[in-house]
Amino acid sequence: MKNKWMNHLKTTVKKDILVFKSEFFQYFMLFVIFPICLGVFYGVMYQNILEQKIVFNELTIYRVSDGSAKMLNKLFDAFDSEGFSFVKIEDVESEEAMEQNLKVNGGIGMTVYFDRTSQDSIDIKWINRGSDSLEKGLVQQFLTQAVREANMNISIQNQLSGLSTEELNGKYPGFPEKLATLSSGNFVRKVESEEVKALSSMQLFLISIFISFSVFFSTGMVKQREKKLVQRAYASGVGRVMLYLSNTVSNFLISTFMCALYFLIVFGFVLRLQVALIPLIAVILLQGFLIAGIQSLIAGICRSEKTSIMVSMVILMVFMFLGGGAVPIDTYGDVSGLTNFAPNYHVFKLYEAIVLDIPMNTMLWRAGVVVLISVGLALLGMGIFVKKEEF
Repeated sequence: MKNKWMNHLKTTVKKDILVFKSEFFQYFMLFVIFPICLGVFYGVMYQNILEQKIVFNELTIYRVSDGSAKMLNKLFDAFDSEGFSFVKIEDVESEEAMEQNLKVNGGIGMTVYFDRTSQDSIDIKWINRGSDSLEKGLVQQFLTQAVREANMNISIQNQLSGLSTEELNGKYPGFPEKLATLSSGNFVRKVESEEVKALSSMQLFLISIFISFSVFFSTGMVKQREKKLVQRAYASGVGRVMLYLSNTVSNFLISTFMCALYFLIVFGFVLRLQVALIPLIAVILLQGFLIAGIQSLIAGICRSEKTSIMVSMVILMVFMFLGGGAVPIDTYGDVSGLTNFAPNYHVFKLYEAIVLDIPMNTMLWRAGVVVLISVGLALLGMGIFVKKEEF
């Protein structure tokens, strides 16, 4: 029994490979060249959305101040830093001169007026000409927060002015040093931002679109069922399970080869990326396993090629939209819980981890999900095939 199954497996795989070789040009154009062209098209189209570069326009601040607030100089020193390189400050003598400058410049910019109205606070007055902008919003937010903190420091100093240093140290150890830090007026501090790893739009779509379209890899088992060619295998004593599993193995080998070829071209020549070889091979094998499971299910439930194409199109739509094949689904916040049922999304995240050099041990659960779905689809297809297929 074992030898019969092995002989049939070798015969089936050899036959399917010969058919694949005769149709390799069509496979190459449809499942390598076409996904690359479509991925490049989507990548360019989404490039302005996913890879936006914020460019600040120059913003002029006309400053009027009576100079009574000691913290004003340090407050405005912040605009000499790299973070506010787009800000240009011009001092004017009076509000009338300030208004005149606004009229001359066509109402472009934001005018800020500082004045010390009491011993306890600094007041800020905004005179905005023209439409609101991102630059104006950033400056206004910074100055509002800075003045709030400056006023808080003034209030604290006034309240504690009657206490000596010894009394402060006795009641609040270390408090004078902290107060001195607050009173220094350092309102800007450069903080290293956390590095965010993300695929470029081109990388994203070259990977995701191919994963979705790979659902069409097929050995032609449905066509053989439609034309009753499987009767020859039955006549030789091969059972339904043997026939079904042989087709699954053929699907796995051909799909894995096409995936390896595609990513060799994409990573090696299109994107020119250096990726870890062993994890890449593992994910390619996993994708081949998923395709084999899907195509085995289609071969088990479909008796005509027309029906198999319709089922494949439904799966493709699920992969493209629910699984993020045609939409950068991660850019819209937390993905839907339904997305986790789309196996192509998990395969994509595994390829993403390889490109971004993310530790694969954090992605093992995704591989497990893909394996479970693949096995479930294959077993479901086998159950239907064994029950429905007639000799």
